[in-house]
Amino acid sequence: MAAAVVADNEDEGGTGVIKERVGLIVYVNAMKASRQLRRYGNVYFTSKRERYVHLYVDLDQHEQVMEVISTLPFVESIKRSERPFITETFANKKGKLPEEA
Repeated sequence: MAAAVVADNEDEGGTGVIKERVGLIVYVNAMKASRQLRRYGNVYFTSKRERYVHLYVDLDQHEQVMEVISTLPFVESIKRSERPFITETFANKKGKLPEEA
């Protein structure tokens, strides 16, 4: 459930704008209907046994997409990846940050 960065090559120069992405785990009650989730983001993985779809959506639109997806009749629940929202700065062995040492 890690966040991903995807290059968007819309302009003609070939240099794309990098967009922040966030992962969503969507639990469904019918895998056949889960194909409809492709229109909301990039489907990364589907699990038939545990009946969920791993979906990546744009970070700036993920709240609106979650609201729309949760209203679909075949969706049971949605979990969002917390990776883009937590800090990844960790202390060293002595309990101090590298800047403080």
